[in-house]
Amino acid sequence: MSYSISFARSHNLPIAVRGGGHSSSTASATEGLLIDLRKLNNIRVDEDAKVGYIQPGALICDIEVETIKYGLGACVGICSQVSIGGYTVGGGIGYFTRAHGLAADNLISATVVLANGEIVEASEMENADLLRGIRGGGSNFGVLAELRVKLHSQRADAYAVSYTYPPSRINEVVEEINRWRQVQKLHETVFMLIRLGPDKQPYVLVNGLSNSTQEEGEAAFNRFLDLGPVQTINVQIPWTAACNLANDINTVRGGKLFCGAHIDVFDAAQVQKSFETWEEMVKKAPSSLVMYEFYHYGKVAEHPLESAAFAQRHELMTVLCSCMGFEDIDDYAPYARDELLKLRDIVAASSSKAAQESLGYANYGDLFCTLNETDEYTKKIFGSNYPRLQEIKKNAVKSESVDTPLAGGLDTRRGLTVLQLTIWYLLLLFRLTERSFKQVNQRIPTFSEALEEVSGSTFGVVVELAVKLHPQRADAYSISYVYLPIQLPEVVEAIKEYRRVQNPRESVFFLRPYVIINGLSNSSKEEGEAAFNRFLDLKPVDLTTVQVPWAQNPLGIVPGGKIFVGAHIDKFDVEQAQKPYDVWQEVIKKTPFSVVMYEFLDYGKFARSHNLPIAVRGGGHSSSTASATEGLLIDLRKLSNIRVDEGAKIGYIQPGARVCDIEVETIKYGLGACVGICSEVSIGGYTVGGGIGFSTGAHGLGADNLISATVVLANGDVVEASETENVDLLWGIRGGGSNFGVLAELRVKLHPQRADAYAVSYTYPPTKINEVVEEINRWRLVQKVHETIFLLISLGPDKQPYVLVNGISNSSQEEGEAAFERFVDLGPVQTINTQIPWAAACNLANDMNNVSGGKLFCGAHIDVFDAAQVQTSFEAWQEMVKKAPKSILMYEFYHYGKIAERPLESAAFAQRHELMIVLCACMGIGDDYAPYARDELLKLRDIVAASSSKAAQESLGYANYGDLFCTLNETDEYTRKIFGSNYPRLQEIKKKYDPDMVFNRWFAIQPED
Repeated sequence: MSYSISFARSHNLPIAVRGGGHSSSTASATEGLLIDLRKLNNIRVDEDAKVGYIQPGALICDIEVETIKYGLGACVGICSQVSIGGYTVGGGIGYFTRAHGLAADNLISATVVLANGEIVEASEMENADLLRGIRGGGSNFGVLAELRVKLHSQRADAYAVSYTYPPSRINEVVEEINRWRQVQKLHETVFMLIRLGPDKQPYVLVNGLSNSTQEEGEAAFNRFLDLGPVQTINVQIPWTAACNLANDINTVRGGKLFCGAHIDVFDAAQVQKSFETWEEMVKKAPSSLVMYEFYHYGKVAEHPLESAAFAQRHELMTVLCSCMGFEDIDDYAPYARDELLKLRDIVAASSSKAAQESLGYANYGDLFCTLNETDEYTKKIFGSNYPRLQEIKKNAVKSESVDTPLAGGLDTRRGLTVLQLTIWYLLLLFRLTERSFKQVNQRIPTFSEALEEVSGSTFGVVVELAVKLHPQRADAYSISYVYLPIQLPEVVEAIKEYRRVQNPRESVFFLRPYVIINGLSNSSKEEGEAAFNRFLDLKPVDLTTVQVPWAQNPLGIVPGGKIFVGAHIDKFDVEQAQKPYDVWQEVIKKTPFSVVMYEFLDYGKFARSHNLPIAVRGGGHSSSTASATEGLLIDLRKLSNIRVDEGAKIGYIQPGARVCDIEVETIKYGLGACVGICSEVSIGGYTVGGGIGFSTGAHGLGADNLISATVVLANGDVVEASETENVDLLWGIRGGGSNFGVLAELRVKLHPQRADAYAVSYTYPPTKINEVVEEINRWRLVQKVHETIFLLISLGPDKQPYVLVNGISNSSQEEGEAAFERFVDLGPVQTINTQIPWAAACNLANDMNNVSGGKLFCGAHIDVFDAAQVQTSFEAWQEMVKKAPKSILMYEFYHYGKIAERPLESAAFAQRHELMIVLCACMGIGDDYAPYARDELLKLRDIVAASSSKAAQESLGYANYGDLFCTLNETDEYTRKIFGSNYPRLQEIKKKYDPDMVFNRWFAIQPED
């Protein structure tokens, strides 16, 4: 990779490096060369030496997971999505600060790529001045390729609290924090946040973490309970989850800006003024917050100032001011910086002059970094260390080309892929074309010349390809029709009509110097005329129609330099086409041959005409091959728009929209959709598979709440499926899976939804299985429609087996406590019970999203749930986790009244009985176990259902958990089982809409003979 820096420098390309991409400044963005380190994330632990060998793109969450395996922890930050590279070179404050100091102070050595491309080691023995510079001196000296950091003994869990108060309690909260600070222990950290709650009202939160036992944590933080919080969370959590407590900052939509402050006065009057200023900001930027951070700085301050570049070794308190969620970028963005600076000045106004003049913690200095046109702010950040840093900069950086703050590192053991070479070559062309307005004689290097400069690709350079050849006629029919710009609306409408009947042999290109339609039909003249003569009716001002040799190049040769850039669109109309036209008119003033070209190629028809298999990916949650193929994969993840009609209580939702995003959007209107229990699942596959979730008891299946849909059929037709149009197709997609086409949009019923819900999680040792099962059966007798419980069998953070009862009550805390308190009496070893935002309910099953290694799902239905059955299943599961340690068993107890009350023939979904659902998941599968995993999972499933009726045993379980059977579905045996008596009608629908079985990846329905 050192060649890439040399290449960029030799062509005067600015360089930026992205680690976690957490910065809100331009530090990890550039129009030149951006080196993205997110895949450079290897972590290796030397347990005996207590040293971590970590690549710069490794995220804090992954570092915690890896190091805790050895009973060790690294000095990392409080936010899971921050990468270690930028965090460390900026200083690195976190939960370990009091006990072990800064992350920079725990940096033993590093591999660094300098600006001249040289790869060097920075350690106490070699380039010691460079090591001193990167210990808090930021990304000024090069790109880190690997960090060697000290690791420290770490317990497996920690005690976490979150107390929420109304703003009227600011005085009491501030006073109590100041009292706590007098006795703060080295393993304790508190944050005070000012922010909006889920109900859009302002709150003051006290979040605390004690790296200790629950008893010690309670002794430290129970003082805050006496202040009467309106919401309380206090729980022993895995140490690896500690870095998730600040994750809200990662998922904020809209713009965001960070700015730090230091204070040495923390009193109620100062906080009250800051609160009032923040209240003005959230009117335009509703996710904004002020966070006061109370670490213990003993270990930071005891290092001499000259020991490392980091110059903030005072004991001033850290404050983060963040302006976030400003969606109206054009209106508010110009003022956001000034408003944020104003807030910061008010936060520090009561403090000493030294605190007021400080720029705050360096890693929160994004705003000043953005404004840093001179070295004024740099001198403030580094203080008396700045002269020495200038010396190090002079030695390490031989060129002014590296002037973008660098965060992260560069893996010097990898070269460039051909794709990267191409991208960089295009970047080079962009820079040189830009200069050509001033420097007409600037020569653009050839790709070969660029390739020579950046040789050393990981995979090598492609010198020969083996490709499929297909029969091809010698000629084709070509047309070019030229129209005046005022004819644009008619042209767009004509193209839209043509696309409905487009043949896979035809391609149309829509260019924009005038308004030009170029078309090619890989056919005879007669067939071509039949396809394209429709455009003659628009009366072009010039036209060409000709049968051309197949090898002819219709675009010709353009003199001068050229640059291509592509885009994908899923909407083509007059308004959309007019805006690029207006921009293009400005572009051609300097580049007269520039064009905008819309290409209309029917990829689905192309795939079919070449016998390519087609698969569709929504959220990609499936563990089967339903969303994977060696042919054409249609990836819907970007088709994720959500629109709410509040009056009609209807959601217009594209199929790639995830559960988490749907919940966030609909709750703004006090509404909710019938979606699943896992945040990363997309609505498309979830709905066509049936759709069971927390709303099932009150409102039924996701499929039953599907009003209508836009569907792309196997022949390329775009049709509506509703109660008045293609009624049979609507019936089929309500639970019949992905057998009939690709959903482009769903219209779903929305229902009134409260802003919060009551959530519990109780953890028991396996010896309590009998009592837990009996209590769940008693609860089931009185289960209400808004209550759901899951019984999970899984390994805990300590690698020991546990039985968990997780519950959601879509109700007030009082109702939730009345429903679930019965489980407290069983004596859980860990208890979580709290009121959570409704939009967070779908996060409770997120562990399944982040499992490393292979995973397979399999469903079961049971009608007998007793202790003996669960005990036998537990013993079978214990064997599985020896090879697949993330495996779980999850018994799901929904209220089925709304499902069962609908007739079986009302929709394709055929599982309207009241059998209980069980998910058997084999997860964390290594290479050695993969060949046996399917058989072992089937064995576990059979044991789970063994005590139940024959009907339950023969059922394949909930259709959306049928990944294993879908994978094994070589005939329609399993498909018949899934759809039961509805199968014959589904065969009729299949014959009508997809007779060639183009869509055959998920319980494929055989068309009626």
